[in-house]
Amino acid sequence: MLRFATTLTFLFAAAAATAQARTLGDTQIVNEAALAKLKNNKGVTLQWLWGAGPGKFVVTETPTGITVSGQQGPHNGDQLVMTGVITRIQTNTFWFKGRIAITDNETTEVCVREGTYTFRIIGARRFWRMKENAAGCPGRADLADYVDIRF
Repeated sequence: MLRFATTLTFLFAAAAATAQARTLGDTQIVNEAALAKLKNNKGVTLQWLWGAGPGKFVVTETPTGITVSGQQGPHNGDQLVMTGVITRIQTNTFWFKGRIAITDNETTEVCVREGTYTFRIIGARRFWRMKENAAGCPGRADLADYVDIRF
């Protein structure tokens, strides 16, 4: 009986959370507090871009969805540029679909990634970190790019 009651409670909670979700263009907003936190962020950082302060990360509600653009640098030839849309945001996770371009002064090419990327808050961290962090570009294949959105 207890297992049934627990399952039933979970199903009602999940249904209530889904009922509260809203859609704005290409974005599903499951948690409004998480969206507010994202809008009031304290910048974007690329972990190995030492000496540079956090860059701007602009979050805008448009009829097509929650659009974002961010940039850290240029700093000593290194730079991070992001543009895209948030496809879903929930309590501790959001999904970014777009373009991430990283310039590393030690290579000759800009490392460009296009696709969907997961940003998560883990534990007591004060930032969302991009899960898919392997650089995967020529000359940078063995590196990890920790992209963080600070709050």
